[in-house]
Amino acid sequence: MLYDFHPKLLAFMYELTKLKHFETVHGISKKISIEYKNKKIKLTPKTIQKWFNLLSQKIEFHGKQLVKFSYFPTFFYEKFGLRRVFFFHEINSNITKFLNNVWIDYACWLYDVQKLKYVLMTAHLLPKTLNAKELSNNYIETFKGFFFCSPLHKIIDASGYFCPEKNDEEIITDKCKEFEEFVRNLPKIEINHYIRYNPLIIPVVFEYTKECFSSRKVWFELKSKLGSSVWQYIRKKKKESDWVGIKKVQQALADIYAANIFHQVKIEYLPLEKTNFCVYGLCKKTCIKEIMLNSVVATFYPLRKQDKLFFVSLTNNEGLTNIFNCKLTSLFFLDHAKSIELMLATYKFDYRLFDPVRCRWAVKNKNKKIKKKN
Repeated sequence: MLYDFHPKLLAFMYELTKLKHFETVHGISKKISIEYKNKKIKLTPKTIQKWFNLLSQKIEFHGKQLVKFSYFPTFFYEKFGLRRVFFFHEINSNITKFLNNVWIDYACWLYDVQKLKYVLMTAHLLPKTLNAKELSNNYIETFKGFFFCSPLHKIIDASGYFCPEKNDEEIITDKCKEFEEFVRNLPKIEINHYIRYNPLIIPVVFEYTKECFSSRKVWFELKSKLGSSVWQYIRKKKKESDWVGIKKVQQALADIYAANIFHQVKIEYLPLEKTNFCVYGLCKKTCIKEIMLNSVVATFYPLRKQDKLFFVSLTNNEGLTNIFNCKLTSLFFLDHAKSIELMLATYKFDYRLFDPVRCRWAVKNKNKKIKKKN
């Protein structure tokens, strides 16, 4: 019987992160096999669907009932004319004004181990025409993050404990080389020409992030949020019908791959976050291998104006002790319990800020809060 940390499930999740495209169940069955007891096992679509059903169950996480597993594609937001900016707010009063900015897509409470105090971190996707200093002076501007996942079936035991010493150094070395290649080929911040011909790409990208697994489901999510204005995103159409809309979503996905907007497949697995903890920090680029070796998963964000990395690592006490050897510039602990409401409220970017007719972001409305639709 499968349990949360069964090696088969962990191997399956790890293989998902190696996919070069976001795939359906049938696509996954053709692309991956898992390692189990020193053997390679092919998975049928029926088995994969069964595992997804198991992984889509809800568990209690800091007082909330949440889906335990997410598998989703990530994208180069630079190709939408956006860049990632993290702000750090030292506040003791009402935080509402920091959360009402329309460009926000993530917020959490971090404990600064140097200053021995909490800071509110807000993450934003900002158009290049918007100066980050208009929002706050304490920020770091980064490129797209590079996601890394250790071979989960090798490093996680039956209780969910992370064993850094079991990490595969050869795999880590190869991943470091992949990161170096990623840094050498970072895209410019400009709206890709594919989007000018097919602006539906932008809402499709954001609807696929974390929630939707089919073109049909994406289409109906778009309709519920955009209403009749959804048709402004579609350049050529003979009629307005759901069948046409679903086909246009599928075309948008094809254009996403043709334009190299797709970046990586990413996973989130709450049982691992319950048995380990997240740290954020600033480090030198030379530290990336040490951090990878001592992380269950990690994301590395190259800074735009410094030769450093901003990173997020899921680790444990043993792994963190080794990471400390890197002489980090700064270190923060994520307070999951204190942050859960913020994380659930802000994680999805409001793509309605994009004007599909003019193909540009509505920077003039940056101080106007857009009312969310239910």
